[in-house]
Amino acid sequence: PDQVTVVYNGLDVERAAIDRISARAAFRSAHNIGDEQAAVLFTARNYSLKGLEPLLESFALCAKSRPRAVLVVCGSSRDATFRRQAERLKIDQCVKFLGFVDDVRPCFAGCDLFAFPTFYDPCCLVVPEALHAGLPVITSGCNGAAELLEEGKTGFTVADPWDAATWAQRMGRLIDDANLRKKMSTAAQSAAKRMTMEVRLAELLPLLERLAPRKTVAEVPKTVVAPAPRRAA
Repeated sequence: PDQVTVVYNGLDVERAAIDRISARAAFRSAHNIGDEQAAVLFTARNYSLKGLEPLLESFALCAKSRPRAVLVVCGSSRDATFRRQAERLKIDQCVKFLGFVDDVRPCFAGCDLFAFPTFYDPCCLVVPEALHAGLPVITSGCNGAAELLEEGKTGFTVADPWDAATWAQRMGRLIDDANLRKKMSTAAQSAAKRMTMEVRLAELLPLLERLAPRKTVAEVPKTVVAPAPRRAA
């Protein structure tokens, strides 16, 4: 362990920037999400690997007693299997499948929390993106980015993606408590300021310099260039 240094993924703040107030209003209007509803966001390209199946199971438990809860799913158009699952679970009326989206920022702006029960992720960049957007994050212990969360302050980590009861409890807690969401949203945005590209670069450069000390000019081997052969007259 003393020979391992972890430098997490960096967040491109300029690329992630958006007018959240107007983007939120436009997104919720476009997708018929009322102001009184609490929207849970899930976004990925590979729905199977990133845990949409267990999330739908968990959300079904959570939504039973919470008619104002809505789940927003986006990132891929390969969602037929999951649409059928939502129908079987009788939550198809409160799950919005958006398919592939060109720009995920309005989705972040329009939702209230981010749920990501991935089965495997070394350090998913979507977590700092969600935090930057002010969304409390719930993710699995299979996600290296879970180490970026402050438990109970900026989000929650649930070890097992299939632990439906715990996932439902964590989502339900945030859906029910607007004040808690607001408090965690502020903490999330503050935490994201420590995850920028500039911060990661400041962590990485000293490490590279320590591992590969700069050589002086005298130590750099000279390169001898052989003269080009003369062309025959």
